[in-house]
Amino acid sequence: MRRPHTSRALISLAGLMVLAACGSSPSNERSAAGSGTPTAGGTLRLAVHSDAGCVDPHQVTATAFITMTRSLADSLTDQDPATGKIVPWLAESWKANDDSTSFTFDLREGVTFSDGSPLNADVVKANFDKIVELGAVNQTGSSYLAGYEGTTVASPTEFTVKFSTPNAQFLQATTTTSLSILSLGTLSATPERRCQGAVVGTGPFVFESYTPDQNVMVKRREGYGWSSAAAEHSGDAYLDAINFQIVPESGVRAGALISGEVDAMLSVEPQDIQRLDADGLTIYSRPSPGIPFHMHPNAADPILSDLAVRQAIQMGINRSQIAHTVQGPDVEGARSVLSATTPMFADMTTTLAYRPDEAAKLLDDAGWKVGEGGIRAKDGNRLTVTVQYEDKVSTSTPALELAQQQLLDIGVDLRLSPMTAEAYDAARDTKQYQLRWFNFTRADPDALRTFFGSANANTTNVKDAELDALLDKVASTSDPERRATAAKELQTYILEHGYAFPVIELSQTNAAAPDVRGLAFDATSRFVVYDVWKAA
Repeated sequence: MRRPHTSRALISLAGLMVLAACGSSPSNERSAAGSGTPTAGGTLRLAVHSDAGCVDPHQVTATAFITMTRSLADSLTDQDPATGKIVPWLAESWKANDDSTSFTFDLREGVTFSDGSPLNADVVKANFDKIVELGAVNQTGSSYLAGYEGTTVASPTEFTVKFSTPNAQFLQATTTTSLSILSLGTLSATPERRCQGAVVGTGPFVFESYTPDQNVMVKRREGYGWSSAAAEHSGDAYLDAINFQIVPESGVRAGALISGEVDAMLSVEPQDIQRLDADGLTIYSRPSPGIPFHMHPNAADPILSDLAVRQAIQMGINRSQIAHTVQGPDVEGARSVLSATTPMFADMTTTLAYRPDEAAKLLDDAGWKVGEGGIRAKDGNRLTVTVQYEDKVSTSTPALELAQQQLLDIGVDLRLSPMTAEAYDAARDTKQYQLRWFNFTRADPDALRTFFGSANANTTNVKDAELDALLDKVASTSDPERRATAAKELQTYILEHGYAFPVIELSQTNAAAPDVRGLAFDATSRFVVYDVWKAA
């Protein structure tokens, strides 16, 4: 008997406004845009905003292409976007030991790759072994497998993954495309060949072609019968094919959607929402889980090593004003170092309250006195800090310009430095920065471990034993309630010590024609195309 399905999250424009106003998580009920009896057939023309340069699910991290790679490859588990609960997919069941160093899975029977080869425990082991072997080629996936000791195969359907240290986040990581399961033939191909299309998965679609800077074509796989428990139906996908058209400019994508040249688009910019809505297009939006857009300090910097400076910056940012101005009057600013749609998010609104007078006093007491031009100085050094960022999201520059004005009111001179991706990454790798502006998408509090902690990337560039202990506690606690408590302690510590200055949450906002039905977001706020169909 087919197990019951849970609905994926879908929010229309009207629902978005209500959710933004009340600050709640998205509903898991589908809007009227998804109503009706599904019919099979047709090609979906989906305009995406960038070319990731690769179609391999293990290598792609760009949102623009993850919707495509997800259509090709399934994962061991899925995550219900409404509850955050891990649900079955290629694995029917699983269990972890008490300290989260060992995870045993039982696979579904009868699953095959699109080349006809069977899915079994040996193939899963080969996937994890290859991800660890290739390391930086799948940097995200290999980080999820940190401390990997190996996979033991007990039978064709049962295997155990073991780690040298507690790794409670691993179960959620098995929902991601970074740990999706690919065929043995795919694993034997070079990373370069895989990027260009040598990819075979168990997904409901199969790769057909990739023309850089133009499009990716996928076509329906016949005989698909192992959809996720979070899907709305079982069996074959409804669509015959999907044409992922690469259209970098948001205004051009919106124009193509209005004119009927495409059926749907990813990444609607705020300035295009009203005209799309006025033309009868359906707007879908959901805040991205993980780490919101924030200024990330190098705490080893001579100025930012001063705790009083970091705490004053935290108090000197009016997040609501920035969100209202840049994202819309009903949108609130970031409320923690995790986004509100992240499981185990803790509302830290009080900690992040705008308190300019308190910030000014803190700086006065620390010896930072107001000087020329209203900029504070101490021991001859002006309180000037520079934030580096990639200017690829339309809200970044205006958000930072507002923060710049706000911080000037407390005597902090914030300089803005937009950079190319190459220069930005190089500065990160060499820790040649004072502040970095970025976000990170993942539906688990372990997103924080990606950047914080002396044993990890440590982009704060600080050795803090208490921070490390809190990160380890979240990583090693498997009980959901105790892990949520640990996650709240971690969020509190990061914010109170000024290791991150959250500003605004990123929302994935997409749009589609009224005849496109069944579109919905997964737990990471990316579109899922398996349930999509086109009304006559």
